Amino acid sequence: MRLPGGEYIEVHEQVDDFERWRPVSFNDYEPLMIRPNAAGPIPPQERVHAVLSRWFFEDRIEPVTRAELEISSHH
Repeated sequence: MRLPGGEYIEVHEQVDDFERWRPVSFNDYEPLMIRPNAAGPIPPQERVHAVLSRWFFEDRIEPVTRAELEISSHH
């Protein structure tokens, strides 16, 4: 919050259940693992799909789990 004199201060407020749910609700995405099809070789489009998947999800930081959130709320 910005005060009339130009100073900024932090305002701490309790969040409701919905606001708390949003940061901890997530889908666990992982890079695709390519496998040969029934004919044997891996099709080129599958290789491209796997490379793009790896590029997007390889360095992904996992969100906080519910257990970690409960431990941190006791502080």
